[in-house]
Amino acid sequence: MSLLGSTDKLKELLKLTAHELKRLRTEDLEGHTQDIHYFLIGESGCWVIDPERVKTLRACWGVLCRLPEEVAQKIISDDRVILIAPTRNCWGFARPLSFAIPEKRDVTIFRLGFVYLAPDLELQDDRVIVATVAHELAHIEIADIVGKRSEVAADALIRKWGFSSELDKLREANPNHRF
Repeated sequence: MSLLGSTDKLKELLKLTAHELKRLRTEDLEGHTQDIHYFLIGESGCWVIDPERVKTLRACWGVLCRLPEEVAQKIISDDRVILIAPTRNCWGFARPLSFAIPEKRDVTIFRLGFVYLAPDLELQDDRVIVATVAHELAHIEIADIVGKRSEVAADALIRKWGFSSELDKLREANPNHRF
């Protein structure tokens, strides 16, 4: 079930601006919206969205709220996705990454997704930003980022998640996105 359809209050939360989102207190929210707010606005450290990237922050909020609950929960609780949305004057960015590797003969593969959202994305229509965020998270979810097949699969998944109109807007804005 999508978080979007769960309550009228959530629909109202999806209309908030980035500045209004930042002013919300996490403890005043309920359930998954509380988790998502803490993840984006709190000190989780997994997603770094520059304060100037207000449209990108709002798009990330909207995408996480609209994803199927199990997908959103996996993203915000497993720390498996690092998202970087720097400001234009940021020429480099580093974040430490650490995880335990078991000392066994069995090899455990740790999958980590890295999503970079270019500063110029902030100049696009809100729906284009939402589609871009959803598309990149879909790549992480399907664990495939290479080639046309991956692009087709990511687009199919975001349509399944309910982002069809946003994907159409992305295709309109970016002629290279034709999968």
